[in-house]
Amino acid sequence: MAEIKKLSKETLNKCFWTWEWTYQACYNYENMQGGCFLDAMAPAIRELYPAGSDEFKDAASRHFEFYNIENTTGGGVLGLVLAMEEQIASGDEVTPDSVRSIKTGLMGPLSGVGDSYMQGVIYPIILAIGCSYGVQGNTFVPIIVILLQAIIQIGLARAWFNLAYNKGSDAMLDLIESGTFKNLLTGAGILGCMVLGALIMNFVSVHCGITVNTGGEEPFSLQAGLFDTLLPGILPLAATLMCYALVSKGWSSTKVLLLLLAIGVVGSVTGILV
Repeated sequence: MAEIKKLSKETLNKCFWTWEWTYQACYNYENMQGGCFLDAMAPAIRELYPAGSDEFKDAASRHFEFYNIENTTGGGVLGLVLAMEEQIASGDEVTPDSVRSIKTGLMGPLSGVGDSYMQGVIYPIILAIGCSYGVQGNTFVPIIVILLQAIIQIGLARAWFNLAYNKGSDAMLDLIESGTFKNLLTGAGILGCMVLGALIMNFVSVHCGITVNTGGEEPFSLQAGLFDTLLPGILPLAATLMCYALVSKGWSSTKVLLLLLAIGVVGSVTGILV
């Protein structure tokens, strides 16, 4: 009976922290994060296989292949692959091809999940709240924002890592497909929209400078007499929705900024905007 091999807790921690600190250290167009993933797997490969053996070389080779994933959910794939390498080294029925299939099959869906809740929800909320305090002159806000992002990202990555290593890919997929996870993402997205909506009101400034002489003592101001009466903040909202619509139609952020610059210059020169 083949010896059952299990990685030590020290090695597992080395693999996880190596991935967290170097997941894009040698990013390239040939194999993307292949070198980074091999670097994270190196402590485990050294512990599981004799140095210089064919098994050692094969393990290093299969983890140097093309790979690309969002780093938070990538912690889950790393934990799963470490558990599979233990099985291979112990002589179980798990094959090297199944490891390749798992990495290839999960990196796309999990990247979509990771990008959605990290870059689409969590990071924007943290940055939006940080910006609201930063403009008040608080010099510690950037440090707090960076630390908060790191703590949340590393904490979630470790949770994915432990879940996948201990429970396997089915547990990860069940979590992704569960109603609780979907509700959490939906709630975070709603919160993010609320925060960004409040920031639009506070930090997007658009004022109409058009006045109409009605024969009274003071000319009628479209801004004070119409827009502020109808809906305070309607012009900043309109400008924001315009930018959103243009980006949704495929405009790049550079083109949108240039358009806003042109509108600002023309509006200032003509007196339409102040």
